[in-house]
Amino acid sequence: ATLAAGKLQQAIPDSIVIIKDIEHYYNMPDRVSRLRKFGLDLERTAIFSSNKVDEVFSSLQAIEDGLKAGEGKIAAIVIDSLGGLQDNQALKKIADGSVEDASNRFGGSAKIIGTLVKFLNDLAAKYDVTVFLIQHAIEDMDFQKTGNKWIVTGGQKLKFQAECMLLTETVKAKETQVDSTGNVIEHKEREMLVATGKTIRVKVLKSRGTMEGKVAEFMADFESCKVIRQDKSLFALASKLGVIYHPVSQDTGRANAQWWAFQVDGKEQKYHGEEKTLKALREDNALYFAVVKACNDNASGYTPDEDVVDITLGD
Repeated sequence: ATLAAGKLQQAIPDSIVIIKDIEHYYNMPDRVSRLRKFGLDLERTAIFSSNKVDEVFSSLQAIEDGLKAGEGKIAAIVIDSLGGLQDNQALKKIADGSVEDASNRFGGSAKIIGTLVKFLNDLAAKYDVTVFLIQHAIEDMDFQKTGNKWIVTGGQKLKFQAECMLLTETVKAKETQVDSTGNVIEHKEREMLVATGKTIRVKVLKSRGTMEGKVAEFMADFESCKVIRQDKSLFALASKLGVIYHPVSQDTGRANAQWWAFQVDGKEQKYHGEEKTLKALREDNALYFAVVKACNDNASGYTPDEDVVDITLGD
């Protein structure tokens, strides 16, 4: 979200980015200065730290009033995260011991989210502002029975209003920890080397621009705040989609696991081993973007077994 907000700010002259810091993450100067690594201009970035629903709404109303009056341009609003919002009236009821009344009367966080998202959707439509909403997913401990690994609070409301909804998670495998160059840190090396990044999986839950169920994996370096080793990320995606594949031997009629191949302009390009394939993707831009296009054109997609369900609180 922050990377994308930085790109938008760069693309729109004199625009500002607003970060609603619900979790008080940016209460330290070094964390604020880290935003520069995401491409944000701190002179044009406003951070509001509050987890109180009424304060968040009043500040958003002030933003809308400013937009109505033609006071500046907003490139993006980032709200991180919805799960941290607190309703003062509901909290008072809980403190008084009326937990059930608080849940029924004020609807829990799912209803708060619904009201907030409607307001933000209207703001986005009227003033051409891009809004990024972040919500944590809860892992269902009983997912082996239900088949649903992740639960998103207010998920259906968010999905209904969103232009695009993504599930982002760390890949839980030995390849997950990487150094700043994108090299995988083996288990035996973890005491000697410092992991600065991870392999991230993103699944499209809803999109008006691409196919739902699409999944991509990429390496993110948290020190530089950038996506790294695009060649490896593309290879991981393309091999899962079948765009990059093991070619079939004409002699045996079987796939040759020692080689990798993909089609470019109707011709099969073959490389011996993964490293040589990665080298070709790194060094030949035309080849790289041909594989990207083939991935985009592939309608089959790749979907893991896990799925996401919605839970509505307080109904």
